[in-house]
Amino acid sequence: MASVLEIPQVKYQGLTRELSNGQATTTVIYQGSKADLERAQREEFAIGTVHPEYGSITKTSLTCAEGPFWNLQIQYSITSSDADFSSSGSSASGSSNGPTHSSLSVSMFSQSIEANPNYKCRWSKNLYACVTNPANLDALKAASVAIWNNAGTYQTSYGRAVNDMIQGTSYEWNGVDSRLWSGVLCWASLPAELPALPASITNFDGNPASPYWLQIGWLQKPGLSTYDIPTYTMTQFARVKDKSAGGWVVGKRAGKIVDPQKGDFGIVKKFGGNWLCDGGSVQHDGRSWLCELHYTWSGDSWGFDTQLYDKE
Repeated sequence: MASVLEIPQVKYQGLTRELSNGQATTTVIYQGSKADLERAQREEFAIGTVHPEYGSITKTSLTCAEGPFWNLQIQYSITSSDADFSSSGSSASGSSNGPTHSSLSVSMFSQSIEANPNYKCRWSKNLYACVTNPANLDALKAASVAIWNNAGTYQTSYGRAVNDMIQGTSYEWNGVDSRLWSGVLCWASLPAELPALPASITNFDGNPASPYWLQIGWLQKPGLSTYDIPTYTMTQFARVKDKSAGGWVVGKRAGKIVDPQKGDFGIVKKFGGNWLCDGGSVQHDGRSWLCELHYTWSGDSWGFDTQLYDKE
């Protein structure tokens, strides 16, 4: 029987990793139907099951989410000496102790499908041709095959602009004589997105013609507008000797590219990129001053732009 996690209706929702007192705890969340997740909880995530990176399962819980959906939380635990991230780090300047606690959160962020590196226009857009001579549609469709198969980036039109067509400039594209058609192809999700055409133009044979948009390609992934990508954020805590030291720690790092102390759970080692400190706070918990720093991973191997952000 196939893994429950291979069922399309069961969705990965993200994870949280924490390091405290030499112990690394990872919590992974899946969402799906109650029946599917109950089977996963029973057969694939039994207490004691070992994950090569996260350690042993110590706890699972199944809770009702919205509507018919349920969430399955799986908690793993492993000693920091065995975990795939560094727990070492020197104390922060101006503080009495280095970071004492770190947590990593992973959530899914919806991104426009056009931002996907493998994106093809035909996934989410139809292909239209501006036609002036319906008798030559076969030649037009044959000429558009290469664009349909290879278009990887969105362009308003191929061949030439609509105003060039209106002016009647002679044109030849892919070996097809411009007298056969207007020379304009356009990608659009809906007809309403297409540029307006004049009621009449002078065709290349000198006769008047009425141009119109004709759909010659149909999008392949109807309803697809976004896809999910993981977003990594990390929080580190440290006790400091006084509020001034805490303010110095936060102010020195906020808005800068940094190498987080106490490690970064192996994220940069695995994926490249870097971390940006996007803020923090200092507060008194009744016993001592606590400094909290927040970091966001760059999301790609290039990292945050060093011309825009200084390094600590």
